[in-house]
Amino acid sequence: MLRAIYAGEDGEQARRESENWFGEVQASGIKEMIEASRTLIHWKEPILNFWQHRICNAVTEGKINKIKALRRRAFNYNNFQNLRLKILEQEEMTPSSPHQRV
Repeated sequence: MLRAIYAGEDGEQARRESENWFGEVQASGIKEMIEASRTLIHWKEPILNFWQHRICNAVTEGKINKIKALRRRAFNYNNFQNLRLKILEQEEMTPSSPHQRV
């Protein structure tokens, strides 16, 4: 049912689907789902803005998560330049020279 919000063809349909979903969650009485729905209600307008602008930051968030995971494993990198090169390598953006700025 939650997927129906994003399956809508426009913002108004998505708004109706979200209202239906929020109502069903409240009627379910499932405490965890009600708490999750409160978070989504708080972020409802930014979520529904997707249909106005048709953009999201999922790619950026994915890259940030990859970098964070790499930093957790980066105990053996002696300096920032080595970490930077590893990040660029991971994203297949390795500069042709270690001194080249990207």
